[in-house]
Amino acid sequence: MYIQPLFAISEVSELQQVMNSYPLATLIAGGAGEVEINLLPLLLVKAGSLGRLTGHVSKSHNLYSKGRSIQTVTAIFQSPNAYISPQWYVNGQRSGRNAPSWNYMAVQAQGRI
Repeated sequence: MYIQPLFAISEVSELQQVMNSYPLATLIAGGAGEVEINLLPLLLVKAGSLGRLTGHVSKSHNLYSKGRSIQTVTAIFQSPNAYISPQWYVNGQRSGRNAPSWNYMAVQAQGRI
């Protein structure tokens, strides 16, 4: 995930706060030449220096049946987001040089099942 250095957050507690505030994650699981993408609520529990994500799926879920073949997972947590018009900036109104943007927060966590 590309992160502009100006907006990068490196403080683990701040990243964990986003994960706790918006627990519905996009979980991307890969293995055996396949990719499985699902929305799952994941809870961050205290374990080690970074914590551990926990969640569950039913036995009928694809992740359950493919569990042993999954090699890596990426969980993406996203905040509410919104369009930012260049007209909202005082400089943008005067110069017309600002481009539109998007306001959001996202945290990406990687690991294994």
